[in-house]
Parts: sequence; C-alpha cells; structure tokens
Amino acid sequence: MILRFQSDGKIKSIHSDSLMQQMQQIFPGAKASCPRASNVNFDSRLQKWRVKPKNQPTLKQTFNSRKEAIRFEIQWLNKHVIGQ
Repeated sequence: MILRFQSDGKIKSIHSDSLMQQMQQIFPGAKASCPRASNVNFDSRLQKWRVKPKNQPTLKQTFNSRKEAIRFEIQWLNKHVIGQ
C-alpha cells in the first residue's frame, strides 16, 4: 500500500476497505472522499478484460481474467496517479 501525502494535507492512495478503516482510526472525524480513478471492464468484442483510467483512453493491454486486470490496474495507478 502506498500513501502519498500532498502539501495541502490531502492523502492519495488506492482505495481499500481496510485502508479506510485504518485511516478513520488514525484520523477520527476526518472527511474522506474516494473518487474513482479507473474502471476494469470486459470488452465483449475482444473477449478480454481492459483498464480504463478516468479521463483517458482505455489502455492497450488486455487480460484473460478480471483478477489480472485489477493487478495491472493497481500497478498502473501507483505509477501514474499516486506517483510511486
């Protein structure tokens, strides 16, 4: 799990229920928002799973399983959105 603390006090990370629970314990009363950064969708034409980042074209990589696509999605978001 990667947390990126920004100069304005905001924290960027990939959402998980366990992370949200931990953050609520560490920062009680803090407000959290979880805007969607991407989607994993099945492409019926290609019969493959694909990742579509928000406000960007669908990525060219294709996957046989949703699990593979989500694994790639997390890596991609950490690199391109969170800034690993």
